[in-house]
Amino acid sequence: MNPNRTALKTVLGGMFFRMPAWRRAIGRAGTDEHVIGMDFLEKVGLLDKAHEKVENLSGGERQRVAVARALVQGAKLIVIDEPVSGLEPKAAERLVQDLQSLCAKKAATVVCSLHQAELAERYASRIWGLAQGKLVLDIPARRLTQREKMSVF
Repeated sequence: MNPNRTALKTVLGGMFFRMPAWRRAIGRAGTDEHVIGMDFLEKVGLLDKAHEKVENLSGGERQRVAVARALVQGAKLIVIDEPVSGLEPKAAERLVQDLQSLCAKKAATVVCSLHQAELAERYASRIWGLAQGKLVLDIPARRLTQREKMSVF
């Protein structure tokens, strides 16, 4: 991700090869692409940051821009490392809800590392737990026992 580009231009970059050749040549998105890019930024909660440079965004906001770019490209698998780190609890929950909703609508799968067991319990469809580089937990999502939490969190 180019830190000198705005969040919107970063998302629009995901649509580059779907744009007409003449638009690619001049480097300008059309109104339709602009609206789609803004729509995806709104879906990840960053509409108000569309014209901010990526370098000025927080780590969590940068990850959400990357998610919007992946979704606008039509990604079916998204791998995210700690998308909620640094976010307030309500914002973290909203982001995970949005990811779940977007992925259901787009038939995409998200593999996400989290340190908050509660979010995994509520929003995941499957929970994998790693400890010392080994898979120690592989279960359908549900409330974890204390023993399970201690083994991975």
